[in-house]
Amino acid sequence: MHALFEDAGKFLAGRILSEADASSQIELASGKRVKVKAAHILLKFDKPEPAELIAKAEAIAASIELDLAWEFAPDEEFGFADIARDYFSESAR
Repeated sequence: MHALFEDAGKFLAGRILSEADASSQIELASGKRVKVKAAHILLKFDKPEPAELIAKAEAIAASIELDLAWEFAPDEEFGFADIARDYFSESAR
């Protein structure tokens, strides 16, 4: 199992080594192991590999029209999966 998480304003992904209620131990592609608070984990996934996920996400991010995305954004609080469904399609997860 892998995780996408935020750390100091950057999105990182790696393999989950262990999980507890409040945090997880995650190994990055570099071999570095980091302790990540559960609140900073955005997504858990099996496929693709973490490096592939980050590369694809960076490519897609360059094509997103932020003004259009904000037009879809609801007035109340929302998660990134909610806006992804509105911006891309209902099948976005």
